[in-house]
Amino acid sequence: MADVDTKRQDDQLERNLVNTYGSDLLHQAMQALQFRARDRYIIVAYFGVREDPKNLRQLSNRLGLSSERVRQLKKDALERLRSHLEKLSIDTA
Repeated sequence: MADVDTKRQDDQLERNLVNTYGSDLLHQAMQALQFRARDRYIIVAYFGVREDPKNLRQLSNRLGLSSERVRQLKKDALERLRSHLEKLSIDTA
């Protein structure tokens, strides 16, 4: 049960990050962090920044990776974004 609550909290933090600060800040942060094109695509597509949101299965099919690997890449990218925004004194909660 704790894993489910943690996942819900993580999902909410992710949505807050994108919805609150929008795509401009998101793109600036990804550029500053020199995200690989694949990682940028995962974040942008997952949250539907430029198109309808994609789920992990859709992303994995598009990228030729397992859903688990896409989840790992998304998690890593979001942690890097949070850390970067915290250094800029931007609240991500």
